[in-house]
Amino acid sequence: MGRTQEFGLNQATLSSFCVMIFGIIGAYGQWKQARLIWSSRSARSVSILWILTFLFMFLAYFLQGLNTGSATLLIQGMLRAAFCLPILVGIIAFEYSKISRKDVLFFVILVTGMVIMVLVPDWRNLFFQLFGYLGVIMSIDQPYQIWKNKSRGKVSMTMLITFISAVSFWTWYAWIFEDMGLFWLSLSFVLVYLVTIVIWWIYSKDQKVNT
Repeated sequence: MGRTQEFGLNQATLSSFCVMIFGIIGAYGQWKQARLIWSSRSARSVSILWILTFLFMFLAYFLQGLNTGSATLLIQGMLRAAFCLPILVGIIAFEYSKISRKDVLFFVILVTGMVIMVLVPDWRNLFFQLFGYLGVIMSIDQPYQIWKNKSRGKVSMTMLITFISAVSFWTWYAWIFEDMGLFWLSLSFVLVYLVTIVIWWIYSKDQKVNT
C-alpha cells in the first residue's frame, strides 16, 4: 500500500489548497521583511542574491502556471514575486551605493533563463526546476551574510519562520506522495533555513529583536 492510501489523501485537492495557503503565509512573511527594511531604512545583512533569485523563481512559477493552466501556480507566482519587489528595492536603496558587476552579471543570467522559459517551450519544465534548485543555492547566501556581518541586521524572523513552515509542509507532502524530486528540494530548503535561524539567534543576543 502506498503512502497516499495510508493517509487517505487526495493529491490534487491537497496540493491546490496548500499552495494557496502557504502562498498567502509566505507573502505575509515577505511583507514583514519589506516593512522592517523600509521602517528602519536599512537592509543590513539581507541577501540581495537570495531575494533576487526568489523574484525570478516565483516569476518562473507564474510562467509555469500559464504554461500548464494551473491557477494555483499562477496566483502563487504572481503574489510572491510582487512581494519580493519592495524587499529588493529596499536593499538597493539603503545598502547599495554602487551595484557591482557581479550583481549585474547574475541579473543578466536570471533574465536569460526567464527568456528561455518564454521562448523555448520544450525547456520550460527544465528551467522551472533549475530555478527551484538555484533558489536553494542562493538561499545559502542569507546565513552567510549574517555571519559575515556578525549581525542579524534587518533579516526578519517572521519571514524565516513562514518560509521554513512552507517548505517543511512540502517536504512532508512530497514524502506522502512519493515525489522524491520535490522531497529533496524541499528538504534542502529546510536545512538552509534551519541554519539561517540558528545563526540569526546567535547574532541577535546583543540586539533588539525585530521580527
